[in-house]
Amino acid sequence: MDFIGIIVICVIFAIILLVLLIILFTSIKIVPQADFYIVERLGRYRTTWKAGIHMLAPFVDKVVKKESLKEKVIDFPSQRVITKDNVTMAIDTVTYLQILDPQCYYYGVDNAIKAIENLVATTLRNFLGTKTVNDALTSRQDINMELTKTLDEAANAWGIKVNRVELKEISPPPSIQQAMEKLLQAERDKTARITEAEGYRESLIKRAEGESESMIKLANAKKEAQILEAQGKKEAVQLLLSSNINEKVLTWISLDKIDALANGNATKIILPPNLTSLASLMASFETIKDDKNNK
Repeated sequence: MDFIGIIVICVIFAIILLVLLIILFTSIKIVPQADFYIVERLGRYRTTWKAGIHMLAPFVDKVVKKESLKEKVIDFPSQRVITKDNVTMAIDTVTYLQILDPQCYYYGVDNAIKAIENLVATTLRNFLGTKTVNDALTSRQDINMELTKTLDEAANAWGIKVNRVELKEISPPPSIQQAMEKLLQAERDKTARITEAEGYRESLIKRAEGESESMIKLANAKKEAQILEAQGKKEAVQLLLSSNINEKVLTWISLDKIDALANGNATKIILPPNLTSLASLMASFETIKDDKNNK
């Protein structure tokens, strides 16, 4: 074999070796974390690769789908919906979904994301078609839960888990918005008037309670004063009784009080009905007066 033949053989061997190395390196597949690869062999489903290093059989195996297992956030275009009271609204939705079964996801439906979008639109129209504008605006949480439940049941056959559906924005017509703003302003004015009336009522109640407490305290003070006065008189009487004061002194004190009443501003003087007793009383007074002068 001449030198040229040896060179040709070496080149061919090098080419073959290079091709084999290329095939080898292209057959080694590294699947990232949270991703999956769907592999077909001769046009039929073979397996699903998860994270790690895998070897692809040359010329017979083929990776037909690469996708992530992470939760997807899909903002679908605005949908026009007609409510139960014939009002057309534009509604934007956000769908949170996750692929649980890669095989069903790839082979269950052609373009699963597009299918989910159409399913969201039809479900939204069907559900809000039974609701009024006010229900759609005030029951957003209930609508989210109902949409999530319906979509999750339908998407389960495609290997997709619909975690939640959120109504991002509801845009009613301008006329409806103006009417709602007027209604809201009326409700605010009503609340303000009610609050003002309640405040006025509370102030009247507080004032009445204060006056009532003041009158009660004043009555208690008068009562205490009367009790103290009565106790004082009682103690004075007891003191007089305990002292050795004779009947003449007591009689003189009584006549002195009668004289004070006669000389005062009183318009009426009550005399004892027994004039004899009065005369006797006056005589006793004269006797006491004479004794006093003599002394």
